[in-house]
Amino acid sequence: MCLALPLLAASASKPLLPARLGRVQTRQAELQLRGNGVQSTNVTRSISDYFSDMGAVPSCPLPQGSVSRRHGSTGPVSALQRNLAFQKGRRSTPFKVCPMGDSVTEGFQGHNEIYVCRGGYRPALEKQLEMRGAELSGYRSCPCPAFSTAQSWQLHRELKSTNFQCGSQNGGASHPDLALMMIGTNDIYHGQPKLTILKNTRTMLEDLWAVSPNTEVMLASIPVHPGNPAPFEAYNKGIRDLVADLKAAGRRIEYVPMQEEAGLCGSGCHADGIHPDEAGYSRMAQVWWRHVEPKLPKEEAAVPSGLPPARDSAAPTTCSALVLVLLFVISLSAIH
Repeated sequence: MCLALPLLAASASKPLLPARLGRVQTRQAELQLRGNGVQSTNVTRSISDYFSDMGAVPSCPLPQGSVSRRHGSTGPVSALQRNLAFQKGRRSTPFKVCPMGDSVTEGFQGHNEIYVCRGGYRPALEKQLEMRGAELSGYRSCPCPAFSTAQSWQLHRELKSTNFQCGSQNGGASHPDLALMMIGTNDIYHGQPKLTILKNTRTMLEDLWAVSPNTEVMLASIPVHPGNPAPFEAYNKGIRDLVADLKAAGRRIEYVPMQEEAGLCGSGCHADGIHPDEAGYSRMAQVWWRHVEPKLPKEEAAVPSGLPPARDSAAPTTCSALVLVLLFVISLSAIH
């Protein structure tokens, strides 16, 4: 199941998504929409849907096999398939990794003249995590902390309303072991000063650690709009400095150079210059996994029930030791 929204062409000199549309901007957006094949009867609603000054809106449907109080069930869930890997280790519940952010986290993807929502980087990351016995929480069960139009203060509000918990199919909502956070794009589009965004982000993280001090945070840089790179690059530098400052204060946080390693949005993005395309989300999944994988609990080999523990192959067994002694005695007898 996919959600489609209208796609606007990217501006050559500045990003789209102004905070409020004036009459001239509305007319320009209308012409862009019509130029991209959107019927005139849908233009007004398309502009309203995409540019409305809303807070956090539920847009992407939950993936197949999801269960939540808000959305209900969307299909059967194979408990055996999801739990088999982590049962090999010693944890009673899987290590939980929870993505938090805006539409780039939620998975809005440009496709021709529309947007589709296919989960972004999360399906690929989920597969990698499940193979290591971990769970991508906040994805198949709510609370689901990814909100399409969220600015930093709105993400903070939504996270706080659920006590910074993420939905899980293994034991219900809980605080994640590892939070993957990417936020700030909508703040920049709304003209928020860099220092304001960084202050909001710091406050949000401090509130997270106040209720879940053991949660480690990975804070990622955001895609840079090729038509107006300066504010995005300045903000990403601010993110790096914020992480360094918090880490020096003893906080559990790491910087993830998402933009630097994935190359977004010099390539890998659609016409709006900010939402990744299929290739871009694939690169995002690879970057996340590269930084997440070392944080996962070390794998432990499972011992099938009823079988004795494996022996150290370097240590001789009792039988082999007796054979060696017997051979030594025989050799002495031959000498005498």
